[in-house]
Order: sequence, then structure tokens, then C-alpha cells
Amino acid sequence: MGQPVIQPSFAAGELSPALWSRTDLEKYHIGAALMRNFFVDFRGGASNRAGTAFTGPCVSAATANTLIPFEFSTVQTYALLFGDHTMRVVMNGGLVLEPIVAVQTVSNADPAVVEADGHGYSNGDTIELYAGGMASLYSRLFIAQNVTTNTFTLTDLRGNVIDSTNAGAFTSGYVARVYTAVTPYAAADVALLKYVQSADVMTLTHTSYPAYQLTRSQHWVWTFTQIDFQSKTPAPSGVTAAAELGPTSFAIADANNATPGQIRAPNNDFLNGDQVQLTLTGGWVSLNGITYTIVSAQTDGTFCLQNSDGTQLSLAGFGAFTSGTVEHTPTEYEYVVTAVGANGTTESLPSPAATCSGATLSKVSGSSNVVTIPVQSGATMLNIYRTAENQGGTPPAGSLYGFVGSITAQTSTMTFIDNNITPDFTNCPPQGNDPFAGNNYPGASTYFQQRQVFAGMANQPDGLALSKSGDFLNMDYSSPSKEDDAIQATIASQRVNAIKHLLPMTSLIALTASGAWRIDGGTQSSVITPSQFDAVPQAYNGCSDVPPIVINYDILYVQAKGATVRDLSYNFYVNIYTGTDMTVLSKHLFDGHQIVEWAYSEEPYKVIWAVREDGVLLSFTYIKEQDVYAWCRHDTNGLFKSVCSISEGNENAVYFVVERMVEGQLVQYVERMASRIMGGDPSIGIPADITKAWFVDCGRQYPLTSLGATLYPSALTGAPGIYAANVVSGGQNYTAPTVVDASGSGATFTATVVGGAITAIVANTPGLVTTRPNLVISDPTGSGAVATAIVQSRVVMNATAAVFGAQHVGAILRISNGMGTVVAVPSATQIVVNVTTPLTSMWPQMSGAWTLTIPVQSVSGLDHLEGQTVAILADGNVQPQQAVVNGSVTLQRAATSIVVGLPYTAQLKSLYLDIQGGPTIQSKRKKINAVTVRMLNSRGMKVGQDFGTSLHEFKERNTQPMGQPIQLITGDERVNLDPLYDLAGQVCIQQDDPLPCTVLGLIPEVTVGDN
Repeated sequence: MGQPVIQPSFAAGELSPALWSRTDLEKYHIGAALMRNFFVDFRGGASNRAGTAFTGPCVSAATANTLIPFEFSTVQTYALLFGDHTMRVVMNGGLVLEPIVAVQTVSNADPAVVEADGHGYSNGDTIELYAGGMASLYSRLFIAQNVTTNTFTLTDLRGNVIDSTNAGAFTSGYVARVYTAVTPYAAADVALLKYVQSADVMTLTHTSYPAYQLTRSQHWVWTFTQIDFQSKTPAPSGVTAAAELGPTSFAIADANNATPGQIRAPNNDFLNGDQVQLTLTGGWVSLNGITYTIVSAQTDGTFCLQNSDGTQLSLAGFGAFTSGTVEHTPTEYEYVVTAVGANGTTESLPSPAATCSGATLSKVSGSSNVVTIPVQSGATMLNIYRTAENQGGTPPAGSLYGFVGSITAQTSTMTFIDNNITPDFTNCPPQGNDPFAGNNYPGASTYFQQRQVFAGMANQPDGLALSKSGDFLNMDYSSPSKEDDAIQATIASQRVNAIKHLLPMTSLIALTASGAWRIDGGTQSSVITPSQFDAVPQAYNGCSDVPPIVINYDILYVQAKGATVRDLSYNFYVNIYTGTDMTVLSKHLFDGHQIVEWAYSEEPYKVIWAVREDGVLLSFTYIKEQDVYAWCRHDTNGLFKSVCSISEGNENAVYFVVERMVEGQLVQYVERMASRIMGGDPSIGIPADITKAWFVDCGRQYPLTSLGATLYPSALTGAPGIYAANVVSGGQNYTAPTVVDASGSGATFTATVVGGAITAIVANTPGLVTTRPNLVISDPTGSGAVATAIVQSRVVMNATAAVFGAQHVGAILRISNGMGTVVAVPSATQIVVNVTTPLTSMWPQMSGAWTLTIPVQSVSGLDHLEGQTVAILADGNVQPQQAVVNGSVTLQRAATSIVVGLPYTAQLKSLYLDIQGGPTIQSKRKKINAVTVRMLNSRGMKVGQDFGTSLHEFKERNTQPMGQPIQLITGDERVNLDPLYDLAGQVCIQQDDPLPCTVLGLIPEVTVGDN
């Protein structure tokens, strides 16, 4: 026996061959030479990846298709499939359908003709048909062709005409079209589409397109709206202004003929500097209509006038004064009004200017201007702004408007009175601004500090535009600026580098083509305002167009050129964001390749799934606090093209676009990675449910049948009894055999003899089994017969509705984490069940929490894999692979829980064997006598020293009855290997059956020879 050496985990993933001599590295001893279709569980084990379920076809297989996640809430999540100017919506593992249309008939003809009155479909539409009575046409996707008002024919997804001649008689059904929206985006551009989401609105950006908002109204109603970058609150209209009191006239008592001239108008209110005009008679009329300035004003009403050139007016030579008046020169005012929206923060652009001319408010006591505002829809408050007073004149062109007051919006006409209010020119109305005019479209967007931020514009790749605070699409600003104004800035660096991504952390992080920048108000977490804006470089490793992933407070991003993944996190001690290369241990998976898409699936395994440009899938398990970062590779019978992850239930669902070749045609399918959670609890001896295993690709599952009633038990048979027997060997020369249970159960039996051999044994009464049964066969003439007892526990189940029938005898009941076979149907509300897997005590079980499925021998609905060789797992048993013919396969044995799909092989190979902590054995010959594999919920593994003929299977069937699936194994299994010496001492594990496999550790028993 050799010396046991343990490899405790695989937490370092697949290590680069360049590191195969680095036994000094701690991670060498928890790494692997190959992890193909294995991923690293965050606890350190290596698990074969789950398979994928066929979801539906892409609109076109000839163009690029990209998945984008849309998560409105934890229970309403979608994967959006973007193609060439099209978008389909994926939800809960299926394509979202439009409302259903009733089907009147489906013909038995070639081609099949569907009558669905007023369906509204067009040639080429993808539809899902539910044709009752026609199993081969039920719950399948087709293409509608030869469309008329009420009918259409069917082809499969690749255009082959559907022949329904022998499909059975149609009973009832319905049809629904796969929802497909029209988008602005060409297929060549969807891979670079950037997105950010707020509630049920997603902002989509691309430097070749205007920014759009994508809004969801229903599962099947989505709207693309080009963004208009202005306030959501419309500017007021219909605003007018009028002077309440015009210029006041004063009678002139007398005027002298002197230089300078002096005029007396008793009781006037003039002050030095006031502007006035004269209205005179007689020989003085030449002075009328001219604006003068008051100087030398006296308390008795006497004053002099100053000309526009600064000289005082001479009255000499005008003769004797007759009569006249003097009055203030009219002053013109301009007003604008803005509306404040319902949230109190969205201020509109100003209304058109309202002008009035009247007394100078600051000069004429009691004068005022009245601003009239009609009812403004959607406004909660109205702000009024006015130009500066230009006494006796009009406001100069370009004058600023200063704030003079606000009024609460009313449901009737409103007025605002300006009785010489001093405008506040530090508070001016917004000015319209669109930083993306002239095709200067943004390439990235995010939300930060109540602003929506856009960056990486087509004509300003290093520029940023931040919206007004609280008004995400409003890019207006004021002059002088306000704290909540929109902001435009450019990152000042040594060269122009496009901003690829924006991430809201404690500061705003901008990832550019050459590095990372921290953007804030001058210190970390400080508020950004127009007067407080600071951009500080953090790292000088550029970023690709692949969107970064944020895990806790760490940023993972694909470096420029796509061949390196780095992390970026804040370092408190140096006050900077720093990071490291996450691919250094597995560089062979990236050399000459690029990551084009990736997605983070947090639950249950904390894995990032990354698509390479060559269609290979990589997995990256990343838990920084546990120093776990492990890369593995994955492949399928096709190419992975796109990936996204969304929350569905208690797990993150991972969706892929996969390119495959079916019947000589290139196709692209959306596929959903199956759940790897199979229940059970090995710590207390409860195995996982093997019938829930899904380890085939592009597969489909035969649907289990749920009945509309609540189910509960009413009676048990007590301890298990013997209800049948398996004849292992019929023996010879039997004439009148007797069969008894020597263990004393009391069961009675009748044997059938044909040609001297026992062919069957029937249990007449089940007896009461307390120990393991021992069937003894006696006959004076016969010998050699062997039989085993089939022990069952029977339970009577009652339903709250009449849902059972004679057809359910032999059906499989799955309920309360257990299962059994129906042996009798006493009534429409009662069944008797032989329990084959123990039921728990969780009762009652509502409709939908249990299934009763009649076993089937054939599985259809596989036309998407026509001609492909598929793997089959039926009721937990592996059945031989076979080719799909006419969209179906035939099972060797009838079953209920059936998964059919493309097979794939998972392979795990350890590194060159070495003994940690002791002298190296690297150059010495080694013989591995046996390997103990510590496994979790596993079956079907093969172990050897290479992936050729040396692989050995575990012997797995122990005490399970024949016909029942072998339970999954948790614990240690030892297998003897070929007694061969080699230098590497590597152990290979392969799983090529559609079964789960998790390797927690390897314990090879090594004998070391010489070198």
C-alpha cells in the first residue's frame, strides 16, 4: 500500500502550465492541470457545471445577438435579447409571449393548418402552439407561414414544413406569438450597447445612436424613446405683464430764461438722477419728447435738467413760459416665469418674455407691475424672474433675469405683483442645454449623487455631462451657476482617452481606455457641484468595452485588449483605488484570446461566467475575503456567444446565446443554465434527489403534471410490506413451488412456472416487514430459483377536488420531497400510493406543490435538436444515447422525470504530484495504487491516470432495489488503479454521463520509486 497524499481542495482552479514547477506556491497544492466543464465551488470543491435548457431561438442566426439583464424587482426580472433591430424578452426560462388567441382547429394534413380567427400574425412570426390532443404539437415553437386572416401553416424553427397527418385529433387549444420589439440598433452595434437602469426605465447608450430610454409597461409591452435632454416640467405659456400705474405728470408753475434753465413743478417727487420728459406749449415745444435727467432738485419743486451729453439745459431765448407738464420717462420691464414640477426639484425652462412699460418702480411711489399667469398643467409652484431696472429705457439685449418671487400654482389664473422688488441675480432661471447635440452621442451612463451621468461622447470621448440634481435628464444650467446645476467637464489627462464605463462607488469611478479616475467634490464621498469637481487618476491600466462587475466594494474589469482581468478597490492607507491581475495564475486561458462578455451569478456559487471570442466559456470563482479566485474552462457542442445573469427565485439564473449546427444549418439559441440545487442534506443522511439532475445542454424536460387540488394523507398501512418480487433466476424442474418470507413478515406468495422455470412471483398479502426480507423457494423437484422482495409502504392520499381517474394507476406521485407509484384509484378524490422515496410530514400540499405524472415511453418537442445525438436521464437512470428523429426519442423504459439534451464531458486532472512540506518527489517515478475520492452528491465518475483506457468506474449500486435510481453518494469512495509507474503522478476524473459530480478532495496512495 502506498503513502496517502491529500489534495484538500481545488480553490486555485486550472493553473497555467508555466506554473507547473512552482511547488513553492501555496496555490499549487490546491490547483489543477485541467478543469474542463468543472467549476470551483466557493468552498473549494470542483463541481461539473450544470447543463442548459433550451429557451428559444434568436430572430436571426446570421447576425450577432446580445443578452442584457433587466431587473425591475427581485420577482420581475428579464433577459433582453437584442438582435438586428429586434428585441425579444426572456422571463423565467421562456420567451415572453403576447396575449393568447383561441385555436378553433388544427388539421391532420401536410402541411398542418391552424385556424385561429383574427390572430393578426404575419409570415415569419414565431409562435408557440398548445394543441390539445396532439402531443407532438403541444407547447412547441413554430414559424407561421401562408398566413391568412384566420389561418396559417406551420414550419419548425429551421423552415421544415410540419406534417400533422398522424398527430392525433385536435381537441382544444390556443396560440401566442413570441413578443418581438423593433429597436434602433443594428446587429453590428449591439455588443457595444451600454446600459444603466432605474426602476422600470433603462437608459441605453452607444456613440453611434442617440441615447434611448427603454420602458416596460407589461411583460409584452416595451417602448424605446429617444431622450429629450431637458426638464420634465414644460415651460409656462401665455404669461403677460402690465403696468399698474403709468408715469405721473406734474404741472409746471414757471420756468426761467436762464443758463442753466430752472423749472419749478410744485409737489413733484423727482430726485436727482431721475429721467423725465417735458410737454410744453408755445415757443417751448421744441423741448418736447426728449429725455432729460434731473439735477439740482430742490425741496420747493425746483430742478434743472441735464442733456444726454452731460451739459445742463439752457432755457435762454425761449421767451416767456406759457404752460406745460413734466413726467417720468417710461421704463420697460421684462419678466419670465418657470414652473416647478410635482417633486419640487424639476424647474422648467423660462417662458417667453412678457414685457410691460410704465413708471420706474424705484422712483414712482405706489407704482407696480402685474404679471398674469394662466393655469399651468403639472406645476406645483411658479418662479418669477425680472430684468434689472433700466430707468427710462429698455433692457439691453442679453440682460439677465433675477429672481423676484414665487407663487403656488392654482387651478385658476394667477397674478404676481412687482412693487419694486429687487431682483436676485445670484438666482437666475435655467438656460436650455443639450451637450449631445450635433451627433455628440454619449457612450456610457450611470447614476451618482442624485444625478444621471453621461460620458464618452462621440465627439468628446473624455468628456462628462452630469444632469441637474434630482432631474436625471435635465442638462440645463444657470448663470451664475447654482449648486444643483448640470455640469459639463473634461478629464484633463496627458492624452485623450475615451471613457468606457462609469461606476458609482463612494466616489464616481470612470474607467477609460488607459486608466481609472476617481471623480468627486475634492475629497472622497464629497458632493459634486459646479464649483466642486475634481478628477484624480487612480490606476493606469485601461479598460475594455466589457462592462465591469462590482462585487461588494471591489470592481472587476477586463483590461484593454481583453486578455487580462483586474480588480480595483479602495486602499484606505494610500487613499487611492488600486488593484491586481486576476488572471496571472491561469494566463494560458487568455493568451491570444479576449473576453467579450461576462456576467456574475452570485447565488448559489458566486461564479462569474465569461465568454471568450472563440466561443469558449470560462468560469471565475471570486471571493476576495477568502483569497479564492479560480478560473476554469467550459465547452459545448457549439459556441457560446453571449451571457447575462438575472435573479430568479432564490438563485441567479444565467442565460446564454449559443451558436450550434443543427441539420447542417447554423442556429443561435437562448439557453438557461439549469439549477444545480437538488435538495437533500448529507449531514443528516438525506441524499439529494437525483431525478432533479440536469446535466445536458440545450435540453428539454418532460413536463410533470400538476393537478388542481390540495392533497393530504388519510391512512397509512403501518410498517412496509412485500407487494411484489423480482425473479433473479428462474431455476429448473419446478412443478409446485412454495415461497415464504423466512424473516417472518407473514407475506404470502404465488409463483408462476413455465417450462419448469419460475417466471413470476405475485405477493398475495404484503405482511409486515420489520427486518430485511428473505424469500425462500421450496419444491421437491426444482432447484436454482432466486427472488428478491419488493418492499413498499402504502399510503392513502385524499384530494380536495375530483382530479383522479383510472388512467392514474401506475402514475408517479412526487410530493413532500418524496415519491411513490399509484397502485389503486378508489375514487376521483382518492389514490393509494406505494411509497418508494419517503415522504416528509409537510401536509397538506397545495396545488402546484405536487405532481402526478403518467409514465411515457416517448418524448417529443426536440425538433430544435433534430438529428443530434442526445443524452437521456429518466427517473434518475441514465439511458443509452440516441439520435433525435422527427423531434422525438424513444426510451428503453417508461419514465416521468425525463431530461433530454446534448451530452458533454467534464474532466478534472490534478497537477504533478508532490508531497507538501517534505523533500520533493518531482523527478522520481511514482505508482498510484489507488485513489480515494471525497465526493458530494455524486454519481457516475471515472478515475484513472489519464483520460484513455485507464479510467475505472466506481461500483455504485449497493442496497437500492432494481429499477430504482442509484442514490447520489456523499463521502469517500476508493478505487484501485492500474499498477503503472510514471513521472507525473497525476489523477484524472471524468464525468461523461448526465449526472452530478462534485470532488471535494483527492487522496492518491503513492509508491515512490527511483528517478
